[in-house]
Amino acid sequence: MSWTLIKDNALPVAMDRICSTMLAYASHFGAGEKFHKTLTVAGAYTGFHFKRKSKSSKLKSFFLEYTQLKYEFKELISSHYSSEALKGIQAQKRYIDPDLSPFYHLT
Repeated sequence: MSWTLIKDNALPVAMDRICSTMLAYASHFGAGEKFHKTLTVAGAYTGFHFKRKSKSSKLKSFFLEYTQLKYEFKELISSHYSSEALKGIQAQKRYIDPDLSPFYHLT
């Protein structure tokens, strides 16, 4: 889902749609309180960064090109956020900027 939204929309539109869709999905299964806005947005930023660099037009080839998205995702996010920053209720309910390294490559 994120792949299509990032591929077909401007980043702010994609972010809003990804967050609303993920929250609705979690809520549908009774887990809306587990939705984490900062992690969702950070994941989308990370996907967007690699999508801009990619030559792939298909999701499967994209993941083959950037295997770290599948196997090292936690490490990618940890390069931007400390675990303390992500643990707070504020980070779960609203997007907070990275405390370690900004997503400067997206400006």
